[in-house]
Amino acid sequence: MAKQPESTSSSQSVQRFLFIGNSHTYFNDMPHLFARLCEINAKQIAVFLIAHGGKGLDFHKDEPEVRFNLLYSNYDFVVLQHVAHPFGPEETFYSSAQAIDSWIRFADAQNENKKPTRKIAYMTWTQQGDEEGQPHMAQAYQKMASLIGARVAPVGAVWQRLRKAFPALPLYGPDGQHASPLGSLLAACVIYAAAYGMAPLFEKEDFPHCFGLTDFAECQKPNHTPFFPNLCPPANVAEEWPSIWPVWQKEISKQLENFNNIDNTFVL
Repeated sequence: MAKQPESTSSSQSVQRFLFIGNSHTYFNDMPHLFARLCEINAKQIAVFLIAHGGKGLDFHKDEPEVRFNLLYSNYDFVVLQHVAHPFGPEETFYSSAQAIDSWIRFADAQNENKKPTRKIAYMTWTQQGDEEGQPHMAQAYQKMASLIGARVAPVGAVWQRLRKAFPALPLYGPDGQHASPLGSLLAACVIYAAAYGMAPLFEKEDFPHCFGLTDFAECQKPNHTPFFPNLCPPANVAEEWPSIWPVWQKEISKQLENFNNIDNTFVL
């Protein structure tokens, strides 16, 4: 397991993350993978999820559970993800993010003892075969983040760069739109970097813990658990991880800096 950084305090407070999105957020229980990743890196967090398949921020801005959660649940981080395939009108994306942000700002103003909620714009990826559409999506997420004071988690940008470096890397699931378990791990890693300012530690030996397995052999069993039958990292990826991880980590750091500098643009 990756060496865990030492906690600054034995009474480190638990940070609360709310994920708002759709299937690109809940597929493979990505927020739970994120929580496991944080645990590996000695971060004490709790994750919460509001997600509906095929829905964007224009749907969520009108939902009473979104309003209630943002007003009364004292989140430290809110991760926002919009529809991806198709991406939809940009102005709707921007205005919806601003509407949700108004609830966040209102809640922050009512609680002077709490640090302002940190917002993360979770940039998704284009569907397989439409890689040329990624710069357009990337630019829209960068603008949305600037409008609401969020940090960009450039998952889609890192995704496309890694697929260029490792064409056989199975980030897409079978439908060519959603993430494979490995793709969801990538999303969790990039969101971690956006939250904490650096890529997480993650070694080959961390795969079983992150995916809730006893060991790699468990993945070879059909339906290794009745609740998560498909949540397995590919064995060949785990074996090749020592050569994949340095590029994975470098691209996360590079694109994180790139997309949180408003003057930069993404190049495939």
